[in-house]
Amino acid sequence: MLQTSKDLLFIILGVSIFGFTVFICWAIYYVVMMLRQANDMLTEFRANMKRLEEVLGGIKEKIEHSASYLSLLVEVARQGLTFMREKKEKKGRKSKEE
Repeated sequence: MLQTSKDLLFIILGVSIFGFTVFICWAIYYVVMMLRQANDMLTEFRANMKRLEEVLGGIKEKIEHSASYLSLLVEVARQGLTFMREKKEKKGRKSKEE
């Protein structure tokens, strides 16, 4: 079987190449798994960013609608204060007359 030291060299080279190939395949597998996890994280991050954008858009829309009603609310408050002031003045006049 082993007639020369060259035969032993070829056997050792074959085993070494086989071991190196197994190591490279194992390393490639782990690199691919890390890339897959990174891709999953990015996909999840994009989905979260989309949800955040939708929430912020909804808040912005509500604020814009509220701003359009703000002038109406200010006017109602102004009229209410005017009414209260006039009522107080009438009460003050009645108490002075008595």
